[in-house]
Amino acid sequence: MTKEFAKKLGKAINSIGVITRDKKNPFYKSNYADINSILPNVKEELQKVGITCMAIVQNNSLINVFIDQDTGEVFPNIKDNTIGLDIKTEKAQDRGSEITYYRRYLLCSNLLVEQADDDGNQATKKLPELKEGTPEFEGAVKWLKTAEGSIEGVQTKYYITPKVINMLKTA
Repeated sequence: MTKEFAKKLGKAINSIGVITRDKKNPFYKSNYADINSILPNVKEELQKVGITCMAIVQNNSLINVFIDQDTGEVFPNIKDNTIGLDIKTEKAQDRGSEITYYRRYLLCSNLLVEQADDDGNQATKKLPELKEGTPEFEGAVKWLKTAEGSIEGVQTKYYITPKVINMLKTA
């Protein structure tokens, strides 16, 4: 990344304010900033400095790419196959939900957008096992049918055996 590009990106990052957590996740009983709340502020600040951000799916990975509108410089190098978040789902609707979920997390991570660290707090606790036939299992099934739902999201709250993952996918 050139010095000029780094300055532009730094200016945009420093201009992005705190994003309001405007949605409730009933499964996790937490609040979060919806992708549609994050994008307008992020895009506006990037545009002011002449940077475009694109989410690209490449080799079953989602990558945020930043493009300097003046020079055409791209960061990171999209030829590097070691970057990005792996997309694991196969069904179109599940895949779309997973991409949306990852887009939100990548944007917030890449641009240092301030938000609650509910998922990080969950990772420090020993997770209870999700079992078929429980109210928690039914809640997970219901949440997976929403746009935000993903197996990975459920795994931040519960330990899930491969058998139960298959049951969730087919429920």
